[in-house]
Amino acid sequence: MFAKKCPRCDQWSFSAADMGDWFCPFCRNNLKDAPAVSAGRVDVESEIRRLRELEKKREEKGQSSGGQIK
Repeated sequence: MFAKKCPRCDQWSFSAADMGDWFCPFCRNNLKDAPAVSAGRVDVESEIRRLRELEKKREEKGQSSGGQIK
């Protein structure tokens, strides 16, 4: 499974193939020239982003866990 991030709308698109015409499902931009990455990498990046957002919310509430996600 492959993923490409649309440079126009900044959303991820997923496909079983990484070549040919590939249209963003959000804005219909053609992603054929955008670099494809393994979908597993996107999952890791999404989880890191989610954890950073949770940590930021805790810090705003004064509930920092003491550890930082880098």
